[in-house]
Amino acid sequence: MEGVKYFIASIPNLFFLEMTGIRFEAPNNATWYISAMIIAMAILYPLCRKYYSILAKIVIPITSLIILGFFVQNDNSLSGVLDWTNFGYKGMIRGVVEVALGVVSFEISMWLKSIKIGSLGKVFLKITEILCYTLVIWYIVSSLTKMYEIYVLALFFIGVTITFSEVVSFNLMNNKFCYFLGKVSLPIYLCHMIGIRIIVDYFMDKSFIFIILLAISMCIFFSIIVMILGNIFRNKIKDIRNKIYNYS
Repeated sequence: MEGVKYFIASIPNLFFLEMTGIRFEAPNNATWYISAMIIAMAILYPLCRKYYSILAKIVIPITSLIILGFFVQNDNSLSGVLDWTNFGYKGMIRGVVEVALGVVSFEISMWLKSIKIGSLGKVFLKITEILCYTLVIWYIVSSLTKMYEIYVLALFFIGVTITFSEVVSFNLMNNKFCYFLGKVSLPIYLCHMIGIRIIVDYFMDKSFIFIILLAISMCIFFSIIVMILGNIFRNKIKDIRNKIYNYS
């Protein structure tokens, strides 16, 4: 009976509705990100289709800075995605802001691609790009306070903008290994909490090195399972769709 109650309470999470505020139980807390992205795109896409220029060049940059400033002043951090504000979950608002900043990033990257940049300028952009990603990785593995998360977002914004502008012919991200990392990033993200929960329940008395290696191993294991099941599901859906089209 408890299992039935838990399943019923988990329905909003299973349909990625938790960031709307309809949230009871969460079998996988990592899905908040997908929920926030879906809501953000549902809001922004039709607006950008109709008012792209003014949104990308004026409204989004100013509004995003104001909202991020609110987070910094209110919580001194961008974390706490399940904190409730007067306007909804913090994660939902942050998701809209970050997707919106992607629109601005795209606009700037297209501008960089359209102008002529000399050799010195390209070297500067490449060094800046590498530096941005290096500092982000350094922050992730460091123990710096959360108050610097706003700087990490800014570094990501600059780095991604330069990368997608394709101004520099030698691009560190343009290779099969990075494409593979992009492909497996979602399964890894969705599965990382499973291993952490198992470790918290059964292995917290072990050494730090053992816990780290076990967490990585379980994350890879469960990610592989998700990728295999995902491919099987997609192939089944494709077969059903083809049969429907052939029948019609």
